[in-house]
Amino acid sequence: MLSWSQLEHQVKLLQSKLAFTSDFTQRTIAVALPNSIELVSIFLAITRSRGIAALLNPGNKESEFDFYLDDVDPVMVIVSKGENDMNSDSVRAAKRHGSGIAECSWNGQDVVLDIIAQKVRTTSDYSVVSGIEPLENDIALLLHTSGTTGRPKAVPLAHKTLDVSAKNVCNGYNLKEDDRTMLLTPLFHVAGLLACLATLKSQGAIFLPPRYSPKSFWQDLTEHNVTWYTTTPTMHRLILQLPPPESVPPRLRFIRCSSSPLPPALFYELESRFRVPVVDSYGLTETSSFCTTNPLPPGPRLPGSVGIPQVPEISIRDEAGAPLDAGVEGEICMRGQNIMKGYLNDSDANVRVFTKDGFFRTGDFGYLDANKYLFITARIRESINKGGEKISPVELDSIVTQHPAVAEAATFAVPDDIYGQDVGMAVTLRQGELVEHSKLRRWIRDRVSAHKVPAKLFIVQDLPKTATGKTQRQLLSQMVADGKLALPI
Repeated sequence: MLSWSQLEHQVKLLQSKLAFTSDFTQRTIAVALPNSIELVSIFLAITRSRGIAALLNPGNKESEFDFYLDDVDPVMVIVSKGENDMNSDSVRAAKRHGSGIAECSWNGQDVVLDIIAQKVRTTSDYSVVSGIEPLENDIALLLHTSGTTGRPKAVPLAHKTLDVSAKNVCNGYNLKEDDRTMLLTPLFHVAGLLACLATLKSQGAIFLPPRYSPKSFWQDLTEHNVTWYTTTPTMHRLILQLPPPESVPPRLRFIRCSSSPLPPALFYELESRFRVPVVDSYGLTETSSFCTTNPLPPGPRLPGSVGIPQVPEISIRDEAGAPLDAGVEGEICMRGQNIMKGYLNDSDANVRVFTKDGFFRTGDFGYLDANKYLFITARIRESINKGGEKISPVELDSIVTQHPAVAEAATFAVPDDIYGQDVGMAVTLRQGELVEHSKLRRWIRDRVSAHKVPAKLFIVQDLPKTATGKTQRQLLSQMVADGKLALPI
């Protein structure tokens, strides 16, 4: 456990360790660590020194690290202790990219950063960075989208953007110094990071388990005096499957849902079990997470709605970009200080995703009711939302078509009782090639994160396409629903 002064001490030590003798300003450092004291400390050290932290899933496979490192071009990749000796996926990708490598660990007293290989010279002289203060428009964070309309896009979020969103979370939930949050969402997700930053801003306390543990969930909630936590609908369902405690943890005052809409039935079940308010919210990586939320009492919570706007303006637009009236469905668009200025190195996409009057086009369908409560009705984009994990079909297609027997691949969403959606994939084979279904599945599992492995994998003769040659992913989803695609026996 770290006090506020101890956390500040750790951050300063790390700033000194990371002090680059060349210009450190706006250099990118990739961080692939699980939720931990190390991750929070290193993120603060990088960003306070005017560096850019690119937070990556430590569970990525080598091909995924290759893509992300090539995209953000970090001067260093920070991994967990021992990964260099194990020559892990992240380390192999870092070596191939030519990035420096550092291992990070907690020795019980300090966060230790061992620099294994350097791309830029460093110095132990803290005076190099001691006078540096980040500017509000400096980029602090790089996160990737799911790549729903192409390759995943890098989203740069500035200090001011993150600060505005953190303030929104504090104000929206009236966070105080005596609040304690349990972070179940990974910090490489924008929802998890903003929950962390908001708690730091309110000077509350954070309980940061490295991963969700069903055996200790209720005990942790009670022993650590947790007042609120946030997670996805999938995680909420899993929590409801745990044996209930004799009494609800006494300090728990609300539960938040993020990453995907909360079904009304699940809302009622959660409130019945916990006997505290459950609030659904909405945001994207590009909007630094927090945009709408259902209010805490005495404000009304509407099941099925993701709540009312916080700081950003929300406008429902038609295909031409014209505003629509209350109750009319259209594309959800937003404008405000919590929204990115544009994707990294993608000017074409930036033209497409902003309206002429500066609203960001979310790619989601929905409507605002007469009281400004937002209802999401559909995802325009082709992203697969597996329990809050956004999965890019295009990314998976590009990996699977690297198999020597595969000609084409099309990834699409299939319904799932637990996750809401899961991954389906149809592939065609090259002429004269054969591959066993089980061997192809094993090949895919070796190259992508576990949550991206297709739940349903079909080997087909042809993929359905439009007249212009575009694969019809939604039609594939419908064919699975109708039983027109069959898995091998």
